[in-house]
Amino acid sequence: SKDTGDAINVAIKDIRNAIEEVKIKAVHSPYTPDKPGEPIWVMRQEVSPTEE
Repeated sequence: SKDTGDAINVAIKDIRNAIEEVKIKAVHSPYTPDKPGEPIWVMRQEVSPTEE
């Protein structure tokens, strides 16, 4: 339905805005707590300890 499409578009915009905020914070932050240069989806892969 049209409402579903609108909701998806809004969600995509929210995600894009969040990514931009993370980029800005990462640049202006004096230190990065996580390993620098690693995208979020890489951290999710580290959850499985079987692949080493």
